[in-house]
Amino acid sequence: MTFQKLDPQAAALRSATHEAVIKYTDLSGTAATSLTQTLAEAMPAGTRLAYVGHQVDTLFDGGATSELTAKIGWDLASGTDDDDGLMAATSLHADATYVKYGPAAVADVDSSTVDNTYGQAENDVVTSARSKLNTILKNGFKVFNDTADLEIVWTSTGANLTALTQGQVRFWFRINPPIAD
Repeated sequence: MTFQKLDPQAAALRSATHEAVIKYTDLSGTAATSLTQTLAEAMPAGTRLAYVGHQVDTLFDGGATSELTAKIGWDLASGTDDDDGLMAATSLHADATYVKYGPAAVADVDSSTVDNTYGQAENDVVTSARSKLNTILKNGFKVFNDTADLEIVWTSTGANLTALTQGQVRFWFRINPPIAD
């Protein structure tokens, strides 16, 4: 795995400051179905952090794996951690309904089923609205009052991560440290 600051030209092109490139070989040494990787450690309090997007260069696949998701969040030195605070679990696997580029556009809330009976149809609308709102809340900068780690959580279905034989993804972030006095 590489996690690096982008040069000025690449930063301007991606509207990001940092890029993480993760290959299947960074995951396939894990004889389990989940792995948490730390991309950036001990970012100081006041750091502005945002997930900009991702691009799957090669879909992940291998052996009996049928799904591989990644979610991105933070681990605070003290306070409430959120392992999907920047990106909810997103499929990057060839056998699944993958999301090759992200973040995905947020569509309108489906209100076509509202019929004023306040049954399942209205519940579906509320569920749709909640899902869309949660997606929107993950966008934009997060600022913490304590040190934070930027983490990605991988989860495989069907087999351990050791079964992976292909895959590469790039994630882009904006990370701006606080201004020193």
